[in-house]
Amino acid sequence: MNRAVFATLILLLGSVSSAWAYRVLEQSEDTYELILGEVSLPRGEAGTLIFKPCADCNTTALRVSGQTRYAINGAAYELPDLLEVAEQIRQQDGGNSGTAVYVRFDIESKRVTWLGLDTFGR
Repeated sequence: MNRAVFATLILLLGSVSSAWAYRVLEQSEDTYELILGEVSLPRGEAGTLIFKPCADCNTTALRVSGQTRYAINGAAYELPDLLEVAEQIRQQDGGNSGTAVYVRFDIESKRVTWLGLDTFGR
């Protein structure tokens, strides 16, 4: 009898303590993974990134700002350098389809926080 009471007590205490650990996490950022040929890159620090997330989706426009960070193959770049490299990639055969564009943006403000290019197999 003592064992049954003790086991019940342990189970009750275990379930009560886990209820206090419950937390709701809010997602503040979201991402898109695109192909370079499907994206219009911003032309300046206050520019706009324009793309269609899918064939049946509406066109999406996200703003970049002075706080937006840029990268190519994991290395940090400034926007003018990223645009120059992107143009060189577009001129290469298969560059538009062989380069991924990763976009991380703030859900609430729709501002791009990070924009990266990644060339496949280069």
